[in-house]
Amino acid sequence: MAGEMSGHDGTRVSGYVHNSENRQPRNCGNCIWYKDDESCGNQTVVSDPEVPKNADGRAKVDADDCSNAFQSRGNAIIYAVRHGETNGNKDKLFRGWIEVPLNATGKKEAQLAREYLSDKGIKRVFCSDLGRAQETAKLVMPSKKAEKDPTLRPWDVGVFAGKSREETQEAFNHYIDNPEVPIPDGESLREFAKRQTKAIKRYIKEGQEDGPILLVFHSSNMVQIEKQVEGKDELGRPEDTDRVLPGGILCVLDEGEHGGMKVEVVFGESQEEPASYGS
Repeated sequence: MAGEMSGHDGTRVSGYVHNSENRQPRNCGNCIWYKDDESCGNQTVVSDPEVPKNADGRAKVDADDCSNAFQSRGNAIIYAVRHGETNGNKDKLFRGWIEVPLNATGKKEAQLAREYLSDKGIKRVFCSDLGRAQETAKLVMPSKKAEKDPTLRPWDVGVFAGKSREETQEAFNHYIDNPEVPIPDGESLREFAKRQTKAIKRYIKEGQEDGPILLVFHSSNMVQIEKQVEGKDELGRPEDTDRVLPGGILCVLDEGEHGGMKVEVVFGESQEEPASYGS
């Protein structure tokens, strides 16, 4: 992993540390999982039977216990939530820009995302102007009014919207494999990528200046932010390689000038692809 050690607590400038890189001296207060009652809030650590517990059941951690779970506080600049499940997800339909409300499962997923984000110090909330994203934003962060941004809409899949993925995926793949070709009544993958590149750059700047901020949008946006932030592939394969479940969360971390940016799936990572079928 890129980046330099911070010097004060032995951790890297930001992000998760791995393989005992979290050396002493370490200060739990610099970790995003550290709670006001001076306990660890990371369930991976708390549920570990080898981690000692206080009489009230709270985890009593030391440097070795969370070497693979420590995440530096203050370096997370963006949290991005995928909206909760809709019947379109459930029925394996393309959605794109058509309006499909959250179903009961989707509302529960948004509430779980709310619990995760409750202590992350979110300053501002931005969401796609489609209803399912707005609804998710209200459930995830009810204390803040989400600012609607149409540039955070998913890939406009045009004539495929509302159609069965299983019946049309082969035809749809033509537009993934040929990113310059626009979908009839929609946009090309290249056009979508350019739209997202511009938006992501703007929100990275916002997060660095007054973060962390929260973005609430769609699975195709999740693919774009992950690929573009880390410079892996400007296009990615949205609607084909989704790995974040509905209600799942990505975190964009700023590692400083030496390490650049990185993305971590911090909640709701799919163990199989695609993750509940697209936007």
